[in-house]
Amino acid sequence: MVQNVQVLNRYNRSNTQYAPQRAGLYRKNRGRTLRRFVIIGLLMLALLSVSGLASAFLGNEDAYASTASAKRATVYVEQGDTLWSIAQDHAAKGEDVRDYVYSIKKLNGLNNTKLQVGQKLILPPGK
Repeated sequence: MVQNVQVLNRYNRSNTQYAPQRAGLYRKNRGRTLRRFVIIGLLMLALLSVSGLASAFLGNEDAYASTASAKRATVYVEQGDTLWSIAQDHAAKGEDVRDYVYSIKKLNGLNNTKLQVGQKLILPPGK
């Protein structure tokens, strides 16, 4: 039993010597970890902003050029015109007239097929 007490006393003395160093080490690692997260976050933010600026100035040139230069064909509804007749006249050869009617409705924000004389319709690319 004396030996057990001596071993426990040695163990307790050795632990008290290292305890303050362990606490300081934990605080240092916690600070390093926090700094690492902050640095990684700032780097990701910088990367996203640079990529956003690059895509704003370089990325979509073709999309902006095609919409700016292409003028949409328009037609004014006359007496007796229907969406179907307008679509038949302006759809590309071989294009389904039903798809072209749907495109006209979608492009002009029409909820139904009723038209009024003098109404201006924007036509999708066709002929």
